[in-house]
Amino acid sequence: MNLDFKSVDWKSQVFILVILAALNQLSTSMVTNVSTVLLPEISLELGITVSTLNWITIIFFISSISVSIPLSKIISQYGVKRYTKLAICGLILGLVISAFTVNTEIFLLSRVIQGINCAILYFSIYMMIILEIPEDKTGYVLGIVGSAGYIGMTIAPSLAGIVSYYLSWRFAFLMIVPLLVLQLFLAHYLTDEWTTEKKPVDNAGSILYVLLIIFLIYGLSNIFSGGAMFMIVAVVLLVIFVMFEKKRSHPVYNLKLLRNVQYVIGNYSAAVGYFVTFIATYVLSLHLQIVMGIDSRATGLILFITPVLMVFAAPYAGKLSDKYDSRVISAIAMVVISCSLIIFAFLEYVPSYMIILGVILQGIGHGLFSSPNNRYVLTSVDVEDLPDAASFLSTVKEMGKLFSTTIFNVICVLFVGQMEVSHNVLGLIESSRCMMFVCLIMSVSCIILLGISKYYFERAENPEIINIMKRFLPAWILKNFKIDSNKNS
Repeated sequence: MNLDFKSVDWKSQVFILVILAALNQLSTSMVTNVSTVLLPEISLELGITVSTLNWITIIFFISSISVSIPLSKIISQYGVKRYTKLAICGLILGLVISAFTVNTEIFLLSRVIQGINCAILYFSIYMMIILEIPEDKTGYVLGIVGSAGYIGMTIAPSLAGIVSYYLSWRFAFLMIVPLLVLQLFLAHYLTDEWTTEKKPVDNAGSILYVLLIIFLIYGLSNIFSGGAMFMIVAVVLLVIFVMFEKKRSHPVYNLKLLRNVQYVIGNYSAAVGYFVTFIATYVLSLHLQIVMGIDSRATGLILFITPVLMVFAAPYAGKLSDKYDSRVISAIAMVVISCSLIIFAFLEYVPSYMIILGVILQGIGHGLFSSPNNRYVLTSVDVEDLPDAASFLSTVKEMGKLFSTTIFNVICVLFVGQMEVSHNVLGLIESSRCMMFVCLIMSVSCIILLGISKYYFERAENPEIINIMKRFLPAWILKNFKIDSNKNS
């Protein structure tokens, strides 16, 4: 089936699906990032307090992450295309409510609606791609879709700022609506429907999971204002959830997937990829503006390099993953990201051109990483487990961002204290370096695990790797890999 778009059938199911998926990623990425630059104007017009202002972002994450896994079960059983259409309509409704809101409560409600419907679209598009696109083109399509997401992430703040300046912040939400209307039009021409076997829905498990995520995200977001107690409750709920789900014949999430080494490593890699890239960009922004005294416009232009390179690298990486092992490509990409982290760990010592090099390496690395890793995770499970895999993958990416922010906040408190960051530049530098070393350790662990994953599953052709694993890894890890530590290869 031709996906090179040189002699394409413009009415073909596959072509319509690819365009729909790309527009979907573009619009959901814009919805996620559009409010960032609008917060000052929104707070001024609606009279939102500083403490409430943080909830505009937090409540979106809570609503999108908490419902992702429970809803994936329902949607996959009753029609992915049907619920994709409903989610698009729901997202339009949420944006319209944001645009015409009259108070803080209604605006927060609109962000909840947006978060829930974005969650549905995140995993439904992944499911349709894996189920419909031929296996030898899956990586290429995931690359195209990922590239569209990076475009949305890149242009959303800029477009929102321009629209807000010349019109109003309200129109910044409305500008996304035409994209969603176009998606409804395209979805109408999809002839197939995608469903899985109907099974009972685990309502009790779903409620437990939603509560667990709410307590966890709130705790992470308010770590220094009573959040630690919420995190303890989240841990208790996690233990209860696991014990409860083990006894269910149709759990809300198939915990047996976590016995799949490929699947676990792929999700860990996804979390690490978003962990390091998200916080590295944030740290670099602080350093450029506070330490080096560069204005926001120049800082924005420097940081703009990363997503632009992601846009171009993602489709190429996806195409490569159709020909070569996704784990190898992801590991190479993580090596490139690690090189950028080394540069960012010594920002105060390196010249300006090295900082630009670090930004370039970060963009190329993450662009090469995401699509192959998505393919690796989603193709490592059976079709009946695809709803769980797609929703869990979306969840770990967002959790990676949240955990990185929380850890950096803790490090900043240790090195900067309660002073303003601008008044303790040395503390900020030390905090940034410490965070970059944390990221570097995680990225190296990701590279090692991806290597282990590849050679474990090809150990018959690579006995020397098994001997190395026996020599350096403890017996309990070898047991999980089903390798006899006493037997010579």
